[in-house]
Amino acid sequence: MLAPEASTDREAHTVTDAQIRAYFASEKADLSRHASRRGNSRNIDPISLAQALARDAQVIEDYPYDSEGPSALALAHLADGRPVHAVIGFSTEPWTIITVYRPDDEPHRWNPDFTKRRGRR
Repeated sequence: MLAPEASTDREAHTVTDAQIRAYFASEKADLSRHASRRGNSRNIDPISLAQALARDAQVIEDYPYDSEGPSALALAHLADGRPVHAVIGFSTEPWTIITVYRPDDEPHRWNPDFTKRRGRR
């Protein structure tokens, strides 16, 4: 439904903030086994994560040529204000949350608002 159009010519596949928000507001995405384990170990509830992505997802990195299909890293904020990063694969239906983590667990790797990795342009 909201998945970006497929392209046969290595054209960049991107997804917008609005597409992620709309998808998580209206659809049930899959959670990979890895994402489930990572979320559990970090006290990130899948329902709370989906609500956060529906509320304020912001694409901060785009991976159009990932070996498993196009994906993106999104920043969102849980209901208590804690930041969360989720890598979302959107090449198949339903979309899949590939991994999830708390960027404030390693603040030295991110700028203060967790939108850019330190040491990257």
